Amino acid sequence: MEKKKPVSDATSDSQESLEYLINKGEHFCQQGMFEDARELFQQALESNPQNARVHNNLAITLQNLGMTEESLGHHRKAAELMPADSLYQKNLADFLFAVKGQLHEAMEIYNQILTIDPDDIDALMGVGVICRATKKDEDARYFFEKILSLEPANRMAREQLDLLSQIE
Repeated sequence: MEKKKPVSDATSDSQESLEYLINKGEHFCQQGMFEDARELFQQALESNPQNARVHNNLAITLQNLGMTEESLGHHRKAAELMPADSLYQKNLADFLFAVKGQLHEAMEIYNQILTIDPDDIDALMGVGVICRATKKDEDARYFFEKILSLEPANRMAREQLDLLSQIE
């Protein structure tokens, strides 16, 4: 007769299983196998619906499958579950800006990130690009120059400044 596993072992097994699903799903994403990744991330959510990493991964997967509304829901859930994690916040802001065209909400999120970390390059870039998109060129210039003061080799900020110079 087989011995029952202690509860702590069962928890460890389920955590290992969850980690396996996440890692395998991430591998499938890297390979462009988004349907397979989606199935694994959905299985992972069934076992742990409060896992921000799984919601974030599923959001990116769904985005790649063109399922933008579902993707947005998972981006929001990841950001809600881990409000202090700037990656999830930036992913939500990027999605809102680039995919949904919701500049105001994206700007609010980037500004919240910059309140905590004024040197966050991705958030600075997001604000700069939104400023440029809304024709606030001097504000955009400020953010791109700040990025270059932190990362002098930042090609994207340099390109954005070059574009602004062409407008003048």
